[in-house]
Formats: sequence, structure tokens, C-alpha cells
Amino acid sequence: MGKKIFVLTSGIILILHSLCFFTSCKKTSSPVFNNPNDSTGTTFVHPKTELYERPSDIIYTDTAIYSWRERTTTTKSFSYRLDSSDWSDFSTQKTVTFIFLDEGQHIFSVKGRHENIMSIEIKFPTDTFFVDAIRERAVYFYERTKIVSPSTVFLYQINVEQMDTFFAARLHIRFDNQKIRVNSVQRGTFFSEHSLDTIVFSGIDSIDNNNGTATLNIATTGKFTSVGSNNGILIFLSCNSISAGESFFSFDSVSFRNPQNSLFSVKQYSGRIIVK
Repeated sequence: MGKKIFVLTSGIILILHSLCFFTSCKKTSSPVFNNPNDSTGTTFVHPKTELYERPSDIIYTDTAIYSWRERTTTTKSFSYRLDSSDWSDFSTQKTVTFIFLDEGQHIFSVKGRHENIMSIEIKFPTDTFFVDAIRERAVYFYERTKIVSPSTVFLYQINVEQMDTFFAARLHIRFDNQKIRVNSVQRGTFFSEHSLDTIVFSGIDSIDNNNGTATLNIATTGKFTSVGSNNGILIFLSCNSISAGESFFSFDSVSFRNPQNSLFSVKQYSGRIIVK
């Protein structure tokens, strides 16, 4: 009987020792994440971008250039935007030139993307600059760059700036009739804002969509009243976008007259239409 108890006890002790050994062998340390493309890993390097070329805080032209570069070797592609426009597609492009910029403040942003194509820079660079390109009496299309969808009706403005006198004007404009059609012309708010009434004659305006040209004639009555910086909307053009692509509006010639019926010079700025 004593031997049986001894054997049973020894067996239990042996089993317990085996269990302890098995448990100690199975015990492992916490896993280490070292995949450089895993954003949750300990060795992951986040994408980061920096600007190294930018315009001055105030520029006196309608063109601005930005250049950027990666700050980490894992940053392989970039996306940018100006103001509230859509972000560009990610690419390896590292510089961009903006043309036909409108007057006023603009905000540029650029962000990088990791080589894993999943991780995108969150705290990306942004930069602000101010355009003051029109600094004299001028007539120009607004927006200088206008983006419209295909087969839609849209309004395009002809604006004036620093127009401190006015009696009459004649504008000869040209447009890309393969992409744009001009439907009608309406007088803008500049006249009422400056105490002027426009004289309306039957057939005073001529629109030729076959050749992509239009002649716009304006005559006024009343005494011109200076208001602020004397900026405003001279004409609204009601247009149709026909097909996708980059188009334009430009002035072939313009003539402006003051209340003494004398001609005075006016700088002209064309406009760009992007149909997409």
C-alpha cells in the first residue's frame, strides 16, 4: 500500500513538473512590428513635405510658381491645390506654375503620400500670397481662370478696375467657338453703382458664334459718380460650354470714352476657360 501511494505521488509530481516546463517554453515576449510600410509599426516613417520655392507675399503679376520636395525618403508622390479647387492627382511632380490668377489672396497647399500609397500627410504645408497685378485702368475677364462642366450654361463676367471715368465703350472680343458658345449679353452692375443709365439700341451687340467673335457697344446717360476704387461688373456673358478642354476669351480691341467723348487708354486682360 505504501509503495502504491509513493508511485502515485511521484507521478503527480512528474506531471506538474512537465506542465511547468511546457508553460515556460510557450511563454513569449510581446510581438515587435517592424514592417516599414505598416503605419502602426514602430519603424514607420510618416510622409512629410516642405516648400522651397514660393512667390513673394504680394506679387504684381498673374503668375505664381511653387516648388516642393520630400523630407522623408518614404514620401514618393504629391498632391496640391490652390484655394478651394480639387486636389490634383498624386504624382511625382514637384513644381507647378499657376497662370491667369485673379486679384486678391490665394492659398496653396501640398501634401505627400507614403510609398505604401495608403498613408497621406496630415499636417501638410500651406502658404498664402496676394495678387495685385491690375494697378491701372483695366478691363478683364473674370474669373481669369474659370472651370466649368461640359454642356452647361454659365455666366462669364467682363469687369473693370480703377475706372474713374466713363461715358461709352466698344469691345471686340474673341473666343474659342469649338468649345464655347455665347448666347446673350447683359449689362453689369457697374452702371447703377455709378449713377449711370445704359442706352439700349436694337441690335447694338453683335455675336458671331461661327467665327468666335462678338462686338459689344455701351453708351450711358447720367453723371458718373466715383465710388470707392471704381471697380465693377461691366458685362455678363451668358455662355454654353460645348466640349472638354482649355479655351479662352480675349480682347481684339477696346475703346473707352470719357464724358467729354475723348478716348482714354485701358489695359486689357484675357481669360481662360477650362471645360472638364
